[in-house]
Parts: sequence; C-alpha cells; structure tokens
Amino acid sequence: MAKRTCEHGHIYDSSIYGDKCPFCPGGEKTIFEQNGGGNTVVNDGGDDPKYDDGGTSSTSTGKTEVYDGGDMGGGTMIFSKDAGGRTKTSNNRRLMGFLVSYETPNGEAYNIYEGRNSVGSDPRSDIRIAVNGVSRNHLTILCSPYDHRFILKDEMSTNGTFVGDKFVNADTIELKDHDIIKIGGATLIFIVIPQII
Repeated sequence: MAKRTCEHGHIYDSSIYGDKCPFCPGGEKTIFEQNGGGNTVVNDGGDDPKYDDGGTSSTSTGKTEVYDGGDMGGGTMIFSKDAGGRTKTSNNRRLMGFLVSYETPNGEAYNIYEGRNSVGSDPRSDIRIAVNGVSRNHLTILCSPYDHRFILKDEMSTNGTFVGDKFVNADTIELKDHDIIKIGGATLIFIVIPQII
C-alpha cells in the first residue's frame, strides 16, 4: 500500500485513489459545527449557500456526522449517509460479512464490519431495517477478526430475535455462515467472508 495523507489528515492508499482522497467527498473543505442537540456535525462542503465555502449543517446525501456520545453513553460515533440517506459505517474497520435482505424486490446487502454492528430501525443504526416489528436498537452483531467469531446479542427488543428456529431475547448466540435471522417482519441471511491467510 502506498500511503498518503491528505490536507485533512486522512490516510489512504494512493496506488488506488491517486491524488484524490476517498474520505474527502468532492475534495471540498470540511466544516465542524455544533448542531441543536449539542453534537458535532462534520460536513463535506455541500452546496448549501448559507456557508461561503459551500458547507451545510444538513445530514442528507453524502454528509457525515460525528457524535461525542452525549446521552448515548459516551464514546465517539461516526455516521455517514449514502446517496439514499441510509447510514454507512466508518470505513476504518475490516469487512467481515454481510446481512442480505429480500424485503425489497431485488434484495439488499448490508456490510458487517469487525467490532460492534448495531441493527435496528433507528436512522443512526449501522444497519437500518425500517420494517414493522423492528425495534429502534434491535440487536448487535459483534465480530472478532482474531478468532473469526460472530456473536449476535438481542438488545431487549420488543419482539425478540429468531436465529433459525431459536428464539433469542436479551441473550446472545454465536452466528454461523448462512444463518437465517428474523427480526419483526424482516428476514435476513447472515453471510461470512472466509478468512484468507
């Protein structure tokens, strides 16, 4: 990897991205500000005319929010929005697997990264499943890159979680490749990326 650091301090592989940092959308100036909830919003320099340099406080398409934890228990969380306004996880974690859903006609795949992955109907979830019966913070999938284990923890959801035929409510279960997860009205297929040594 040919490491390069952009003017905003992002480290990236210049053999893939050349001179354009993939973490600086549009190569514009990054703006930090406090939103109404006391959280810091990091913007990519969109096209809102209220800022001379093109910044915006909106978290619509292409924006990134950094929260200082606040009433969510502390810690820093980074949320990015894709073109559809869905939350994406920060790119600094290794991809470990996928959740696949056919709630839409053509299906959808959600990335599972090492560490903690939150799943729920809350827009701030790493994986947002906005289907009836899915709690705001429904479950967490913990991924260990060291022993390649995947643990699902139901977060005391209202309707619980099914892994195969097993009911999981406020409990944990180890996930295996191709496990079927049912939460509310959604059915998800868990797919593991094989570890290459």
